[in-house]
Amino acid sequence: MKVYVTQYALTKGILEKHVDVDNKFPNLACDLQNRLAYYHKPYWHENYQDAVKHAQDMQTKKIKSLQKQLEKVCKIKF
Repeated sequence: MKVYVTQYALTKGILEKHVDVDNKFPNLACDLQNRLAYYHKPYWHENYQDAVKHAQDMQTKKIKSLQKQLEKVCKIKF
């Protein structure tokens, strides 16, 4: 099954992977090329549009976090 992985979307982009999803653990996808790589929901998606939406949500949260950090650093008095 082909899925789109957003786990590393902010550093490597959205990755297209071929995975095996076990019936016992439907939220866990095992990479067929690298059997040691597993992806958990919500970091893999069956269609590209859902992956893009999740990556955009991740980006928005990261920007908000960085803005808070910047505000804290700007408030420091020397």
